[in-house]
Amino acid sequence: MKKLIICLGIISSLTACSQVAQTYVDTTDRMGLTPKYAQQINQTVTKDNFDNLLKNIPHTFPAFPAPKGVANGEYQKKGKQGRTIKSYVINGKFDKYIDVYYPNGQLQSHTPLVNGLAEGWSVGYVPDGRVRTKFLYKQGKMVRFQGYDPQGSLIYDKKINN
Repeated sequence: MKKLIICLGIISSLTACSQVAQTYVDTTDRMGLTPKYAQQINQTVTKDNFDNLLKNIPHTFPAFPAPKGVANGEYQKKGKQGRTIKSYVINGKFDKYIDVYYPNGQLQSHTPLVNGLAEGWSVGYVPDGRVRTKFLYKQGKMVRFQGYDPQGSLIYDKKINN
């Protein structure tokens, strides 16, 4: 995912675009939406993995500004690594959703947005389409976290007190 954003920055002549994209990637990485699976590293998922993940991720999802000069409407950017980011821009910020797709076209993560803030279930997937993580957001704040094993079974479910 980080390579995608770096490539997006190179492709884009707008330096603001690469800064926005890198901020987005750093946040989604900390949130667990770019799982080790997506980085082509195989690992067994356990409850302990999720305990550690939850300790190290931010519990808020900030609003992200769109690159300068991007008009209101659908937004899509593809990087050299083949991953694609899709969203919608309203008044200079990403809104409605942010979707990241693997090079195979499979959805990697979907985060619904309201007024630029995460609202509802943000879902991360492994490359074959199985659910990896779910984060429930209310006005940009995480209120619940769920983790799934490689077979797609729920193994961790925690409410977050902010």
